[in-house]
Amino acid sequence: MRALVLLVPAILSLHGQDTITFDKTHHDFGKISADRRVTHQFKVYNRGQVPVQIKQVIPSCGCTSTVSGQWYIKPGESTNLEIAFDPKGFRGTVHKSVQVRGEVLSSPVVSFSHSLTFQAEVVREIVPSTSTLFFNEVPRTGSRKATLTLASGNGQAVKVTRVDVPGAPFLATSIRQNGLDAVIDVAFDGKAVPLGRTNGVETMTVQTTNSRMPYVRTSIQWDLKARIQATPERVAWVESAGKELRANLVLSHADGKPFRVLNAQCTSPLLKVEGMGGASAAKQELRVVLGSKNRGGVLNEWITLQTDEPDQPELKVRVSAVLR
Repeated sequence: MRALVLLVPAILSLHGQDTITFDKTHHDFGKISADRRVTHQFKVYNRGQVPVQIKQVIPSCGCTSTVSGQWYIKPGESTNLEIAFDPKGFRGTVHKSVQVRGEVLSSPVVSFSHSLTFQAEVVREIVPSTSTLFFNEVPRTGSRKATLTLASGNGQAVKVTRVDVPGAPFLATSIRQNGLDAVIDVAFDGKAVPLGRTNGVETMTVQTTNSRMPYVRTSIQWDLKARIQATPERVAWVESAGKELRANLVLSHADGKPFRVLNAQCTSPLLKVEGMGGASAAKQELRVVLGSKNRGGVLNEWITLQTDEPDQPELKVRVSAVLR
């Protein structure tokens, strides 16, 4: 159902005298694509016996810009008031307005305000189902799948000719048609991720036959499930200040593979880690120690543990304390 647009009368009456008129007060741009900036010129006439001064042209939002001809209109003269609309980010039928404010330079001076309106039906040539695909906590030995749909926004079939994800051999893509829409199936293979890489952001570029949208780019964010996991995930205390605090920290390898903890770096000199440097094992039992010189307050620090696991050389553990 089309929205009803209420048009303000085109003639502003001043003390019974028709002073300022417009050729029209509403313009319909019709169907436009989201990347097509459009303009229209309203004609402004001074039908009175005294000059008219346009002082302000105020768009209803930042998506509309205005450019005017002369702002001082003598009796019997006219000028053009141009509006420009950038439809980027819009979809469907859009209604906007521009407020024209000024003064009729009679004696006394009389202010006026007039509303010009326009509408457009913004059609996106291709509508992606998402701007980002996520592959979270994928096992190193496992795989995941995700789908990107490129929906037709103009009634024409979306045709994909090529899909590229440079520098990501662990991502495979395939193309299929679903009516007017194109569907990109993306498969993530954890086994193909190079050692040492545990997360990343890739860019997938889809090439289409649409001249207005020849390329559609989608971000792919991914991370692997940690090989070494800490229990607890965060060390936390709520204790009295001024005494030494200790907490057990267990590191376990998800695949049962032996590893060693080589070193620990703490963001506070009050913290240290005991139990490192032992023999390789699938489980390492450590102790986090907060020194007795701690004072009251809130502590939020990090411990970075270095391991000999090539796929996870570092592991961060958060340490928090509320000291009374």
